[in-house]
Amino acid sequence: MKYLKPYYIIAILIGAWIFWFNSQGNRQPEEFFGFAENRDTEVNFNYPVVVKRIHVTEGGKVNEGALLFHLQRIQAQEELAEESFRISELQAESNALRAEKAGELKIKEAEYQMDLKAIDDKIDEISRELSYKKNTYSGIESLSGVNLDFSSMENELADLQQEKLMLDSLFLIQKTNLQEEMRLGVNPYISEIRRMEARKAFDEEQLVQEIEIRAPFNGLVGNIQCKEEEHIPSFKTLMNFYEPNPSMVKGFIHEDMILKVKVGDVLTIRSITNPDVGIKGTVSGLGSRIVEIPARLRRMPDFKTYGREVLINLPQTNALIQKEKVVIEVL
Repeated sequence: MKYLKPYYIIAILIGAWIFWFNSQGNRQPEEFFGFAENRDTEVNFNYPVVVKRIHVTEGGKVNEGALLFHLQRIQAQEELAEESFRISELQAESNALRAEKAGELKIKEAEYQMDLKAIDDKIDEISRELSYKKNTYSGIESLSGVNLDFSSMENELADLQQEKLMLDSLFLIQKTNLQEEMRLGVNPYISEIRRMEARKAFDEEQLVQEIEIRAPFNGLVGNIQCKEEEHIPSFKTLMNFYEPNPSMVKGFIHEDMILKVKVGDVLTIRSITNPDVGIKGTVSGLGSRIVEIPARLRRMPDFKTYGREVLINLPQTNALIQKEKVVIEVL
């Protein structure tokens, strides 16, 4: 049996390696398109302000903490009037509750006085009758030595005295309860009135409030949407503020390629205007559905194509600019 000579085996291995190397060298990365995005911060307030001074210009670079605007917050007279009206309203409600409980107390007191007078009248009547009988019978000689019994009248008087004590005790309890109801009922009104008065005093002190707006981070001034001495309503944007460099790329990968990209993959991003410089970015998010790819990011803009949104984080330092179109390479 004949064996292959060693140099034949070496030649075969070298040929296989050359074939693999050439095949790898000729492998072209697949591409899709996207655009660079800066973090965009909108400057606005939840209350009206007046722009007194603008310290920056559109497109200018500013450092963190740099002064952007000098504003004034002018408290509306309508708000102060509304606070005064609410205080008056609470005071009226508190007074009405006091009057209601005071009226109930007067009714209870009148009922108590009527019941008390009825008992006193009855006591006086029985007492007079008992006194009369005792005086009358004591003057009759024929009744001397006879044991006269007045216990029923005396017991009735004792019962009336006990009833009088119970009436006094009941009225005292009712009076105390009504006074406590009045105190507890008025307390919430008093607390709210004091809170509103404190707020009103604060707002009067802050009738004109000076405000300075400073840059939240190093960045670029975007659109300034106001001018000096302009009154700006609540929530209206004063300006846009951007990071100095794009922090992410938003791309759209064709639906035929969506399985080739996953979160965590490192992709190469190249500028259309400077394709020789590549930036490594990490896939941070993928869209949850297939959408139409924007015309600007299609290979053939006139033909609708569909794909999946891809979000890619960029290193803090890069040469891209806001909204710049880029090529994203997938190996």
